[in-house]
Amino acid sequence: MADSEDSTPERDRGHGIRLAIAIVLALGIGLAVPLLWVWIGSKLQGGGADTVNSSTAAIIFAGIVFTYLGLLFCAGLIVARGEAKETERRPPQRYPWNRSMRDERYRPGEKRLSPIESAFVFTTVVVTAAFMLWFFVLAGSPLPSQ
Repeated sequence: MADSEDSTPERDRGHGIRLAIAIVLALGIGLAVPLLWVWIGSKLQGGGADTVNSSTAAIIFAGIVFTYLGLLFCAGLIVARGEAKETERRPPQRYPWNRSMRDERYRPGEKRLSPIESAFVFTTVVVTAAFMLWFFVLAGSPLPSQ
């Protein structure tokens, strides 16, 4: 039987690797997808224009939305494929956000998020914090100064 002291460095290393993967996924999901579609929109519009026309903005918005839907679909396939054998032995999982108030009491830590769900939650938190930092600190006032 392994000593608990032996497993602690391995566990810490695993947490560090998971954190690094989560940061890379967060940057890829939260930064790379929008920047990719802004770049595609700039190529569609062409050079020389200082403003974005409405059709290019619609293409950028739709592209970002459909890319995120595709990423979520792929992530769902990966999670479903990894848990296909486990679901045969246990009932379907009820997520806390999909629970009735009359349902059994929720016990924190009882049901954990999958790694892909954790990556999307982490991305949402990081992107929201970055947007709030930009909006409240770096953007400045939109009101004209007199």
